[in-house]
Amino acid sequence: MTSIKARRKPIEVWAVRYNHSIVLEEFIKMLSENKNEPVRYDDETGTIYIQKERGDIALKRGNWVIVMMTKQVPFIFKRSVEILL
Repeated sequence: MTSIKARRKPIEVWAVRYNHSIVLEEFIKMLSENKNEPVRYDDETGTIYIQKERGDIALKRGNWVIVMMTKQVPFIFKRSVEILL
């Protein structure tokens, strides 16, 4: 019988909060880097929609977007992820 002991290792997460103080054009440009996930902005509600395979993600003001994860994650995670607090 083999036993494996898991160790907790910290990671750093860099996130950007979508709020009124953000430069909207630059934020949308950053989210649009993945050409397979088109981004559109709704002027009426201020919501950013990111098209995914299974449907759209609605980023409303106040939500966070993970921009980068480091340490144990071997890649830069620049895909859009919505975090609900």
